[in-house]
Amino acid sequence: VDMCNIALDHEVYRRVPLPPATDTIGSDYFLIHLLHDAGMPGVQHNRHIVNFHTTERRTDDGFVAYQLRF
Repeated sequence: VDMCNIALDHEVYRRVPLPPATDTIGSDYFLIHLLHDAGMPGVQHNRHIVNFHTTERRTDDGFVAYQLRF
């Protein structure tokens, strides 16, 4: 399963269901830390990535709207 910045084997989801969470971002960090601490396999990028933000998101109003969109 590819979640943009991490990839997890399907076995992870069989063994570790995600806690219920709706309208949230960043919940994949739960699995990243859990896998690391449990010694389970997972792949994480090295942070040498380029994020693309629309022109609107680069404005103060656009940034706030993006953060509060849920």
